[in-house]
Amino acid sequence: MKTLLLPALSCLIIGLTLIIQGYSPYYSAKDPSYLKTLEKQQVSVRGFFESLAFKPGTAPCIIAESTFPDGLIVASDLDYLFSQVNSKQKCKCIVSFLSSIIPTDSAELGGYAIELITAYREKKTANFGLYKCPKQDSAVANKLLKWRAESKQKRISAFNKY
Repeated sequence: MKTLLLPALSCLIIGLTLIIQGYSPYYSAKDPSYLKTLEKQQVSVRGFFESLAFKPGTAPCIIAESTFPDGLIVASDLDYLFSQVNSKQKCKCIVSFLSSIIPTDSAELGGYAIELITAYREKKTANFGLYKCPKQDSAVANKLLKWRAESKQKRISAFNKY
């Protein structure tokens, strides 16, 4: 019971402290005594993935808005995202600052990569809802990798016509 309660309480306390103080909804806890506010303009896809990693002295989850900022994922980010699509590395879940749910599970980096690539592909905003702990799904990852190979082949064919 202690192992479930302590991470949940630390995530809740950090979230409530930041909300009361009126900070931006993107947060990164470097250690228990230091909280850094991240503005949307400062967040990159690679930085987002780095903030998901479990590190000693950090909160067990990230408290954030439920949607990934529009226009943050660009074509140049796709190589990095595709390099992570098969990763089963455990990482933090994302929790909305409006959520009363505190996940006891962990996410996987491949799950987040799949979510972001799918949003980019469908030209939609990535939405994490009240909380998200996505897992890597090999079937979906293979479909995305196939889509990437086909789209690269189409670009090469179109280029060769000229």
